[in-house]
Order: sequence, then structure tokens, then C-alpha cells
Amino acid sequence: MASLRGQLSLLALTLIALLLISLVAVVLHHFYEVHNIGSVEVRVMAMAEAVESIKSDLRRILATIVSNASRAYAYTEFHNLTVFRIRALRLLRRWAEVVAVEYGAAVQLRAPEHLFALSGGEYVVPEGFIFKLYWYGPSAFTGGYLEANISIPHLGVYNATARAEVYLYASILNATSGGGRTRIWLQMLSDMGPVSNMTPVYIRVLYPDFSEYGYWR
Repeated sequence: MASLRGQLSLLALTLIALLLISLVAVVLHHFYEVHNIGSVEVRVMAMAEAVESIKSDLRRILATIVSNASRAYAYTEFHNLTVFRIRALRLLRRWAEVVAVEYGAAVQLRAPEHLFALSGGEYVVPEGFIFKLYWYGPSAFTGGYLEANISIPHLGVYNATARAEVYLYASILNATSGGGRTRIWLQMLSDMGPVSNMTPVYIRVLYPDFSEYGYWR
């Protein structure tokens, strides 16, 4: 009888031990899953934030390049923007170096050919140009396009593509003159959508006056 009680006690202890081991295993598995899910969520958030930040930076720097190119083209007699493009590429390479340090990322920039189709017109930014200006007509276009191949190994990001598109399109719908005034009706579109509020927009009209100014007035 004592032997039987001893066997039952041993069996009970064994069952309790197995239950405890099983419980510990379940708890550890649950902790492991929770920990891993948290890590994955944090990693996904970090990946998304890093890639989106780089995309936003790329768009901002492209917008700056296109804006400065427009100013250089409008207010100087130098219509050849080749030198400006070389400087823009230098600026973009410097930006890629900063991104590499800040995010631990490898960034490869590309400027493929890109077609903008706006209001029945097509405007092409040729490969390698970064931006293109189509002016001196009833409709005018200024736009740029860039792509960046992004890899951030420590976040598990490989060969993600960031695309940046910036443009401003203007078309003269109608113009009237009289009483020393000229009224112009414009349609303006941008990569952010229609430009509906013209109040803060400063427009300067340039016209040829070679006799007095030698160039655009």
C-alpha cells in the first residue's frame, strides 16, 4: 500500500511537473509571439517612416531644383541650362550621401524619361534631364521627375523605389486689353492639384523689349 501511495505521489509529481513545464512553455511561447509581433510592428513602422521620409526629401529637393531652374531661365539671357543640371546632379549626390549617413541607406538616383499628359498636351522630360521647361506658348509647363532606389539593410528594406514628380502647368484661356490694362484668364495645375487660389500667387509677365533692355523685360 505504501508502495502504491509512493507510486501515485511520484505520478502526481510527474504530472504536476509536466503541467508546469507545459504552462511555462505556453507562457514563453506567448511572450515570444508578443515580443516578435512587437518587433515586427516596430520594424515595419521604422521601415515605412524611413522610406516615406526619403521620398518626401526627394520631392522637396526636386521642387527646389525646378523652382531655381525656372528663375534662372526667366531672368537671365542664359537659356542653356546644362550647367545648372550639372550643379543639380552634384546637389543630388550630396543629398544621397547625407541620406546614407542619416539612415544607413544606399541610394541610387535615376532620371528616366517621363511623360506628363496635361489638358490634352504632352510634355516629356527626357532621360537624364531631371527637369524640362516648355515655355513661349499659350500653354506653358515646368516639370521634373526623379527616381531613387533605396536599400536600408538594417531595417530589411531592399530595392524600394521612391518616385518624385513636380510640375506647374499654366494655360491662357483668354486675354483682353483696354483702358491701359490687360486681363488674363489662366488655368493653372500643379502636381498637388488645381491651383484655385491665385491671391498669394505673384505673376510677372515678361515680354521682349530688345531695343531698350536687350532682352526680356
